[in-house]
Amino acid sequence: MRASLKMKAAAAILLAYLIASVLSPHLADKNAIEHWNDKMYWVENPKLAPPEWVNLFGRNLPPTEELKPSRAEGGLYVYEYDFHYSAPPQDIVIHPNSSSWTTVNLTMPDGREYTFYEGLPRDQIRLAMAFPVLQRIARDNGINCTTSDLIFKGLEPIFREKGTYTIKVVTNGKPSVKVLGKTYGLMGTDGVGRDVWQGFIWGLRETMEMVVAVGAIAVLLGTLLGIASALSGFAGSVTDALSKLSTVLPLVPVMVMIIPITGKVSYGGHLKVPFWSFVLVMGFLLFGKVSRNVRALVETELSKEYVESSRSLGGSKWWILRYHISKAVLPYSVYQFSTLMPKVVALVSLLGFFEAIPGFNWGTLLGSMITEHQLFSMAWWIVLPIGTALALFAMAFVLINLEMEERFLEM
Repeated sequence: MRASLKMKAAAAILLAYLIASVLSPHLADKNAIEHWNDKMYWVENPKLAPPEWVNLFGRNLPPTEELKPSRAEGGLYVYEYDFHYSAPPQDIVIHPNSSSWTTVNLTMPDGREYTFYEGLPRDQIRLAMAFPVLQRIARDNGINCTTSDLIFKGLEPIFREKGTYTIKVVTNGKPSVKVLGKTYGLMGTDGVGRDVWQGFIWGLRETMEMVVAVGAIAVLLGTLLGIASALSGFAGSVTDALSKLSTVLPLVPVMVMIIPITGKVSYGGHLKVPFWSFVLVMGFLLFGKVSRNVRALVETELSKEYVESSRSLGGSKWWILRYHISKAVLPYSVYQFSTLMPKVVALVSLLGFFEAIPGFNWGTLLGSMITEHQLFSMAWWIVLPIGTALALFAMAFVLINLEMEERFLEM
């Protein structure tokens, strides 16, 4: 039987996710993930900056970039910044990398020159923090700014006209100059300055592993206990009771309650949850409906004539389950897996908001929107890629589900 368009689309999506999962550890910076919750690690990234590609849609925001010296001689390093954007950058950070007296001057396009720093070297010099100089520039431009105003305005008093701005650094080291723009990289930054792309690509693999593991365990338990519950006697009664318990337990409250018991709080107040304890508990809470459906199928098959014929020929119930019923249950279990996966994806996303999931995954990124009060920052570039990726993954199983329903109806 030829694969339909639905199956081809589903296979293409799942193959893309498989390839991305394999490559993700090589595409991301492991050091960045290890310091994900260290705010000082991200201090030199712009905060809440959208991706650089937003400029393709009519925006004209400055990107984040390292400036290269246009001239370097005798301890003088000259950097030129061509400003032609609709908004000023968030900051300009200078690392003197020096052990001697350091001077930092900025020359405006109209020729005015201001000294932003002069003294013993620091680890970094941030132009947006030089409030006295910024106030003087604002006054020269006819603007009255207080220090409180400058906290919100940043470099706005400097970049009031387009043109070439020249930064001169006098030092005995080799300085570096970084412009913290209003856009950043492929997927932007969050409220701390973290590179969303790093979190997205690193979290992809573990998210897929967790979702598939939960779905597989739920379906495996549901299939085995669904078959066993159709048997008479003590084993059937116990497995039937377990499936009923799984069905009636509220999943989200139980998971949120279980996490503090199985996990621990790490440095910085973040929950550390063991992967397999999470997967097993969630699989148990989800297998009940699968088990009830499998039991109904098994009981239907057991009432058919071919089963009665097998019994009359001396076949035991276990033999009939193994050689006859399993042939009907196996494809139905695959169908149940495709039905369950979109639900698991939604639950993983939901539990992420409670930080009730293990490891570093997409749920972790979604959870940070709540814990770090970024939900109302309008940072669509954090939520949209993760939401779209989860929706596509779930859609692949929906397409498989639809295809299998059509094939079952044709039988």
